[in-house]
Formats: sequence, structure tokens, C-alpha cells
Amino acid sequence: MARSSRFAAAAVVILALGSGLALLVENAGDPKAPSSAVAEPTLGPLPQGARGCRGRVEGGKLTAVEGRDTTVGPVSFLGARSAHRSMARSRHLSKGAENLYPDFPGHGLKVVALVDSGEQVSLRVPREQRRWMRLVYDLQGRTTTAITLRACRRFTTREEQERECGWGLVLACKWQNTQFSGGFVIALDRAPARGRCAELWVRVRGEKRTRRQHLFEPEPERCARTVELSTRGRLPAGSVEYTDRRHDLRVSVPPGWHRARRTIAPRLAKPADILALGNFLPRAEPEQACTSAPDSPQLRVGPRDALVFVTQERHPQAQSGLRQPTRFRLEKQIRPVGRGGPDRRPGQVFPWACLNRVGISGLWKPFWADGRVFYVTAIVGEAATRALREETLGVLESIEFGSE
Repeated sequence: MARSSRFAAAAVVILALGSGLALLVENAGDPKAPSSAVAEPTLGPLPQGARGCRGRVEGGKLTAVEGRDTTVGPVSFLGARSAHRSMARSRHLSKGAENLYPDFPGHGLKVVALVDSGEQVSLRVPREQRRWMRLVYDLQGRTTTAITLRACRRFTTREEQERECGWGLVLACKWQNTQFSGGFVIALDRAPARGRCAELWVRVRGEKRTRRQHLFEPEPERCARTVELSTRGRLPAGSVEYTDRRHDLRVSVPPGWHRARRTIAPRLAKPADILALGNFLPRAEPEQACTSAPDSPQLRVGPRDALVFVTQERHPQAQSGLRQPTRFRLEKQIRPVGRGGPDRRPGQVFPWACLNRVGISGLWKPFWADGRVFYVTAIVGEAATRALREETLGVLESIEFGSE
């Protein structure tokens, strides 16, 4: 058996025994050790199911190593990258390893978490990953999608250390971090790229923002959520120019494309909906739309459909660096993403999270032209042909605002 195979198998076995091992080590020297559910003085009670100082393990003075371990703020996951590589590459994983957790079949990775002294972190699996990933930091070794870990505080006197740590060994109450046994379960057959691009939400007590970071792959570009398509714009023969004098714009319309007769964003007051073109007749059908956001097109764009949608600010303020591009580029969504919104994360094609279906392509771009601010959206379905993508870009690049 290859070395990587033995490592992966060992990781699975250790994780299976993880909760029992943790209990043995935690209770060493103190058979009456209090439960981790006990409230810790001055810090308030822990959330249900959380692990605190007395739910730790003691395994010597461990520290995270940059480039080897994954660190997210005050928490580090020892050997997470190598553990995943060994498991994902191995073709000789132990038989039955995926059945260690009846509630969630998958392969386990034993990964000790180090939490800096006095810190409290909440770990959460992103919603789009829960189909193929779970956490196993529960004290009984059960799978979960979220858990809170609270580290021990450091004290100088033995009496204070014993009072904080609560049982036997007190290394965690004088060292720089606290150790928590557990790890992750990955359903390799369901995980994109065999889970290589798994991410984790980490919320640190006292901070407003939530951190999100890759666990196993240190090179974010290898885990991109979108790719740029090399398609070039092309208008087919028979395209006709449409002039909208009310909104002072011109656009070329390919054969088989239609202009919306009414607004497709009826909930939108500002900016104004000024143009909607599709290879189908665009009509507002809010019951079929994936979101009620007022600035999104309230209709369903099917897998073989294409839509160009333009809105305009009524009373814009001058902005720099937002010139109308002469060429547009479509991006394709290749992996699921989290929440959308105006401050959407890099890797989302559209600001409306539900529209970022895997395989869909398009763009969302604001720019300044003719003394006005426009928001241009192009949506091209997952099963669209290359010719349709070229037509969509041709439409975008034909739009002219203002009189010459």
C-alpha cells in the first residue's frame, strides 16, 4: 500500500476513534472532569453543542506552521492540506471508510484545530457545500455543519491555571493556544474537485465580519468560481438597428430576438429599466424569477435563453473609471457561490446569488456614458450555443448611448 494510502486510511481510523480518544485524554488525571457544557465564569455560557476550555485535548506544545497548516484568524487546522491531498489522491482508501458516519457517508480527515488563547470562534460549512462536507468537532464525534470552539485563557499561577482548565493537565492555560480534536468528512464522490476547493466560514467573537477561506488548496486561483469565455461578439446577417428616441440609444437586434414591450423589473423605481432584449419575448413573470430583488429581471432565463437588460440612473453623480467598454467579456459560473448583494464576493457572475447557477454565463457591469450611469446585465443559459453567446456579445457591443 502506498504511503499516501496508509496516511488516508490512518486518518479515517483516527477520526473514527477521535471522540473516544478525546474523552480519554481530557479525563486523564481527573475522572470527574466537568462537561464542556458547563458555563465558564465571566465569559458566559457556551452555545449549545459548543466546546470550551474543558472540552479540549492536551497533546504537547503545538504551533501552526505557515505553508503547511491552514490558518483563519485565530484558528489553525494542523495538516489540513496534506491530509486532504493524501485522501483525495489515494485509490486504496479503506473499505467501509465512507460508512463511519451513518448520518453522512463520507471519508474522514483527522485535523486538530488550534484556537489562540482566550479566543472564541464559530465554524460553519457554507450552505452550498453541505451536500458533501461536514465538521466533526462535536465532543461526541458527531457530524455537524456548525460548531463553536472557545479556547482556554492563559494565567500565571498554578491555582488560576487549574481553576480555568478544570482537570489534570493545564498546558492549555499557560500555552499560546488550545487544542480541539476532530476534523472533516468529505463525500468524495459528490464533492467538486474531490473537495479540494472546500471553504469554511469562521466568525471570531467580537468581530462583525465573517471570514471565508479555502481549507485545503492554498492557491485561490486554482479554485476559481468563474472562468472568462473567449467568445467574440458577432452579429448575424439580417440584424436590424433599433432606435429608442425616448432613452436616446441605439442597438442592433439579431433575427429571432425580441424587445420587451413592458418593464421586466416592475418593482424597480430607480434606476429605470430602459432596455430588455432576448432570444425569447421577455415578459415580467415574478412567480418564475429566482429572487424578488427589485433590480433583478423578474423572469426566468432558461438554459438555452439569452437576455440583455439595461437600467439607467435617473439623477446620477459623475463617476470616474467607469467608461463604457468597447469590448465585453462573458464569465461562466463553474462553482456554486454564497450570498449575493451589492458587495458580492469575487467569483460571482451576477449580484443576485440565486442566478449564479453552475454553468450559466454572462456579466453585470456598471459604466458611465453620455452623462448617464448605466447597469448592463447579460444572461446566457447553461446549454446555450457558442453562436448565441457571440450574438449576445454582438448586441452588447452595438449599444450606443446619445446622439453622435
